[in-house]
Amino acid sequence: GRIRLPGRMARGPMLEELDRQDVFVLLSDFEGFPLALVEAMARGCVPIVAESRSGIPELLTDGEEGLVVAGRDYDDWARRITELWADRRRLARISTRARTTVRRRFTVERAAREFDRLFAQVADELAAGSFERPRALHQGAERSVTGDVLPPPSLLRPAAVHVAGLG
Repeated sequence: GRIRLPGRMARGPMLEELDRQDVFVLLSDFEGFPLALVEAMARGCVPIVAESRSGIPELLTDGEEGLVVAGRDYDDWARRITELWADRRRLARISTRARTTVRRRFTVERAAREFDRLFAQVADELAAGSFERPRALHQGAERSVTGDVLPPPSLLRPAAVHVAGLG
């Protein structure tokens, strides 16, 4: 009677629901950069996640901003969740760290600054003629030089790119 699966929810009610929770459990074996986890952390939910080499290590460290559980021993998962829930001070400390991490490192403003910095760097390299498109991840003998991804025409013709302030 303690676990509810409410199904699909609109954003407002979903955020309100996160505010009422202590933890957010993510069982996925792979996540690129789990936005649902970021949203839960921003609301103070302590993330309890499966060990993964994906984007999760960018978000949290085991015991600091959440719990990272190796393997699929669900008795171990249950034990760790129960121990955390019973230790309200530790739960509150990790919750605060989770929220602080998201609010410091994963804001829209910070992402915008990083994109702006990246775009400025690429524009500078294009203007200097030193831009070199990174090779595709899945390059093979039977593939094009760009792999599965077609580059925008402007990258194939750098001279056609107009960089503001450079002409």
